[in-house]
Amino acid sequence: MKLFQTIALILTGLNILNAQSNSIQIKNVEQINTTFIEFSPVYYQQGLVFVSSDSRHGKKDNSTKEKTYDLRYSDLSPRNRLSSSSPLSLKVNTRYHEGPICFSPDMNKMYFTRSNIINGNPIKSKDGKVKLKIYEATKGKDDWENIKELAFNSNEYSCLHPTISKDGQFLYFASDQPGGQGGMDLYYSKKIGDRWSAPVNLGNSVNTSSNEVFPYIHPSGKLFFASNRVGTMGGLDIFAIDYTEIAKGSIEQLPAPINSTYDDLGLILSASGKVGFFSSDRPGGKGKDDIYRAEIEGGFKGLFPPKVFDRTITVVNKETSETLEDARVVITEITEGKTPFEMNEIFEINLYKNNRNENLVRYALRASLSENNKAIATNNLGQVVAQMTATKKYIITATKEGFVSAYTIYSETGLYPKAIKIALWPVPKKVVVEEITPVLEVGNIIVLDQIYYDFGKSYIRTDASRGLEAILYLMNEYPQMTIELTSHTDSRGTKDFNMDLSSRRSGSAKYYLTSRGIAESRIRALGKGEQNPRNQCVDGVTCSEEEHQFNRRTEIKIVSLGSNKTIQYIDNVPEYIDRAIIKKRN
Repeated sequence: MKLFQTIALILTGLNILNAQSNSIQIKNVEQINTTFIEFSPVYYQQGLVFVSSDSRHGKKDNSTKEKTYDLRYSDLSPRNRLSSSSPLSLKVNTRYHEGPICFSPDMNKMYFTRSNIINGNPIKSKDGKVKLKIYEATKGKDDWENIKELAFNSNEYSCLHPTISKDGQFLYFASDQPGGQGGMDLYYSKKIGDRWSAPVNLGNSVNTSSNEVFPYIHPSGKLFFASNRVGTMGGLDIFAIDYTEIAKGSIEQLPAPINSTYDDLGLILSASGKVGFFSSDRPGGKGKDDIYRAEIEGGFKGLFPPKVFDRTITVVNKETSETLEDARVVITEITEGKTPFEMNEIFEINLYKNNRNENLVRYALRASLSENNKAIATNNLGQVVAQMTATKKYIITATKEGFVSAYTIYSETGLYPKAIKIALWPVPKKVVVEEITPVLEVGNIIVLDQIYYDFGKSYIRTDASRGLEAILYLMNEYPQMTIELTSHTDSRGTKDFNMDLSSRRSGSAKYYLTSRGIAESRIRALGKGEQNPRNQCVDGVTCSEEEHQFNRRTEIKIVSLGSNKTIQYIDNVPEYIDRAIIKKRN
């Protein structure tokens, strides 16, 4: 993508990162690249959102000779395999340009680049061109909604390529507004209440008379961006610097093979800096600009010095809010590339029947955790102090006799409270459980009611994939087990749409398992649409979002076990309900 006219120049100095070139491996992400343009990936849910000109309804842009850009989504497994992509939103994508994009830390807001359009019509500046603006949208029940432009935009210059800090307080972007260093410059806007401040130029510590574009703020505080300044390998190169409101340290130019003699831009990285994605128009791709995956052994040396923080963990009685002395706290680092529920040393799988006579799966903390030699006892204030490394994610568990064990997931890189609290319910004085242990046999169906999908979407929400992790565990335990995987939708939408949607959802669930090593031949994926609701929510019946969600589920039918092992479940295991949440809802 020759976004800017540029001259290739010879590097004038030795970059401290160049010695790391041999430890970086890159690969074209063939699953999502096309003969068109794909660029600027960002992490979202369990996948990537990226920009593509592979649009069925887009207009042709005479300046690029391509169709206008749309936003697309692709599932990303912990092993970094990507599924084929689908449009991110029917409301956000238009016949004009959309993207690049970023999401607020809680994923409930998006900020994205779009052509300056009003009521579907392009608005031209005084020089006869349609400029680009940054828009905000809020996540609704059905799609992204409340789309509006940010106040600092103008009809006379462009604001584009937004990226947001991990605390949601700083929005960085590129702009060619008057008063800059020249060309496109990088700016930031600070969140003040419900509005964004006037843009502030990052100054000559970052910006030059050339173009600085495609910023990305990493959770560590490192700001990456692309520039065609003097000294690049050719075209746009990717650079990094520490920046919040002032520059900290000097700019570093990333080494080959990430940078090349072609345009390289739009880098994103995992929290540890060991895996990332970026865009390039270098030869050997599927099309013009393609998205590439980078594996950086050990992370970028020198860019991510380990930062360690002391954090206080408090254990309380959830019923009385009193602190609990001598509770046992275990802190376990989540292995990179694994989801929390793949940590088998922490969780065990329980199968049981509910009062609808459905087979369900649930995770439970292992009873042996309290005996872990890493367990720390809380003091008389119910507290322990532990050190957390900035780029790591942890499962923190708490156990105490007479209480139901609990856990929380914590990371310095996400939107997590710095005060960590774990609340334990007292064990009920009397629990009646019918003592039967039937075997789960061929033909039985497990309802995965902890897999949730947003309305009209086929990707699995990050907060609710644990049911599939349980099936993954069982299929690894029983290597000859084969299943039939059927997805169901709610009744909203047409029958044909829901049938197609359920097929895509079952395909997404199958991909979730196969991307983690399960052979495709062991899984048959089906879609049933809205044919088999679990409740009264059919066409013409008014229901809440929760009631509709109850019907959006995936069912696993055991086709064969191929083993004489027995799988047992408990009947009517009591569930511990957060009464405060129920009271709030009512």
